[in-house]
Amino acid sequence: MTLSDLGPYTYDGTAKSATCTTNPSIATSITYDGSTTPPTNAGSYAVVCTVTDPNYTGSANGTLTIAKAGQTITFTPPASGAVGGSATLSATGGNSGNPVTFASQTGSICSVSGATVSYLAAGACTMRASQADNANYNAAPDVDRNIAIGGAPADIPTLSEWALLLLTGLFGLFGIRRWRRT
Repeated sequence: MTLSDLGPYTYDGTAKSATCTTNPSIATSITYDGSTTPPTNAGSYAVVCTVTDPNYTGSANGTLTIAKAGQTITFTPPASGAVGGSATLSATGGNSGNPVTFASQTGSICSVSGATVSYLAAGACTMRASQADNANYNAAPDVDRNIAIGGAPADIPTLSEWALLLLTGLFGLFGIRRWRRT
């Protein structure tokens, strides 16, 4: 009696069955951790093949293994931003059903709350996207991406501010000339 097809398998949502072979070919039954239902989820299962033919006796033991599946993250943040600004981050993850979370790796340059990154200072803002594991999927490898943060935009005077500056300059100029003539 021989047990085969014990894996290792990788989780894909389908049941995994062991095979029990006898010579001569006789009736057998297979259990997985005591159940006749083949396992689907990641884990290790005790497999027992037992002869059910009344003219024979025997059994074989083994372990069927289903490994966790991998998952990946796709994450493309904005290429750049300005001090004082912010952006909404988004990423897609694997099939674990867990959310993709974000964390700043450069806290003096940028901070994150939920999916919103805020730009605090000029420099390279490094954002990390992560996704946790579950019973059937490994945690996704972290993905780090940089956002170039430039200085705050320059204040551009409004038309009324320009007019005030011009008038101040003109009055100052005329005031100086008049003062010199006297």
